[in-house]
Amino acid sequence: MIAKNNLQKMLLFKYYCSNYQYKYVMVACYISSAF
Repeated sequence: MIAKNNLQKMLLFKYYCSNYQYKYVMVACYISSAF
């Protein structure tokens, strides 16, 4: 398992998902959450 990479991705997605202006990033957040 790649815990560090997953954690970094989670932090990045949480940071970008908090910015609701980036609709495309939010879509990427939903897609990434499925994996």
